[in-house]
Formats: sequence, structure tokens, C-alpha cells
Amino acid sequence: MSSRQDSHHDRTTMDSRGQRFIKWAQEPFGSVMVASVATIGSFGFVLSSMWAIQAALN
Repeated sequence: MSSRQDSHHDRTTMDSRGQRFIKWAQEPFGSVMVASVATIGSFGFVLSSMWAIQAALN
């Protein structure tokens, strides 16, 4: 019975998903991944903006 209570205790003391993501993003590999995703995302935003401006001008 105590193992069941211990597993429940472990689940209640776990960090939330957001807290685990923040910890992961602060690690060296996580920070590289976050920077890569941000760079690719901003490049996509720039390309879509250029397309929208080109479509509006034509």
C-alpha cells in the first residue's frame, strides 16, 4: 500500500509541463533547439510577409 501512496506523491510533486520545458530550454541542447526553431519560424514569417506584399502589389 505504501508504494501506491509513494507513486501518488511522486506525481503530485512533478513539475508542470511548462516548468519542464523551461528547464529543458535552459540546458545547452535545449537552448540550441529553441534558437533553431525561432530562427526557422522567423524566416518563415519573413517569406510569408514577402509573398503577401508581392500578392498585394500585383
